[in-house]
Amino acid sequence: MRGLRSGCAAAILILGTALLSGCTDTSQENKEAYKTIGIHAYEAGDYKEAVDAFDKALAQANGVVTMDEADICFYKARALFRDGKKKKALAVYDALLDLDSSLNEAYFLRGSVKLSMGKDEEAMEDFREAIRRDPKNIELYIAVYDNLREAGKEEEGKEFLQGATEISGSKASDHTLRGRAFMLLGNYEGARDELLNGAEKNDDEALLYLGELYSLEGDQATAKNYYSEYLALHEEDAGALNVLGCYSMENEDYEQALAYFDQALEYSESSGIDPQEILRNRILCLEYLERFEDAELALEEYLQFYEPDEVLTREGVFLDTRV
Repeated sequence: MRGLRSGCAAAILILGTALLSGCTDTSQENKEAYKTIGIHAYEAGDYKEAVDAFDKALAQANGVVTMDEADICFYKARALFRDGKKKKALAVYDALLDLDSSLNEAYFLRGSVKLSMGKDEEAMEDFREAIRRDPKNIELYIAVYDNLREAGKEEEGKEFLQGATEISGSKASDHTLRGRAFMLLGNYEGARDELLNGAEKNDDEALLYLGELYSLEGDQATAKNYYSEYLALHEEDAGALNVLGCYSMENEDYEQALAYFDQALEYSESSGIDPQEILRNRILCLEYLERFEDAELALEEYLQFYEPDEVLTREGVFLDTRV
């Protein structure tokens, strides 16, 4: 574990607590315990409790700043962002980079926060800096694109996708990630070639993207075969179960879709997946099944942790007329 200059901790103190430091044996145990509590709270969607636990973990500081404390700060920043405290999340990333400018992930995450705050130019600067520091990371290019697309800036994001397709690499994951980039660009032939190479080299994730590719091309039978092949290898993959639920819902097999969504929720924590999208899909599925009371209860549960989007707001109004 690499040590950081303890004098830099002053940058973190402005957040209201001594966030970064080393630990004695006792405080190390306390730190790990609070960190675990924070992670569980975060995964359960209780972001305020998560932040409180991470603060308590970081308060075990007594002089030597290490990457373990920085890792807790990353968790805290994510929890703050999820709780709508964007300025505070940004301050944590600023402080982390003041402490150690080589924390490449912090540039990407800070850029993501800035993008959500409408600071587009600053966000792009951070995204480009993250890529400059890790130019062979195909996944990073795609993550930048995903963020820009979600912010309504898909055209700006395509340059990063193009960059992803131009990165060399012969590992199975390289083929799979380039294949996904080609697919997002609409180059389905290029995507197929790369994804088949990834699958042949035993990258199971390539099977998921092949399913998506064939679904986009309208070949639903082949798509389902690939999805099912993947799920046979990863029965507890919440992401795959959610995809299959969406596939079943699109094909109006709502009972099967609900079964997939229920399974996805069961495994979301062990898969390290935020259940928001799964919960959202489950609400819509219950409505399609005309189980309106169940849908309203599921919506009430959803709103305890997440803000409603346009679709769920509309569905809430609709459900009010049905129960």
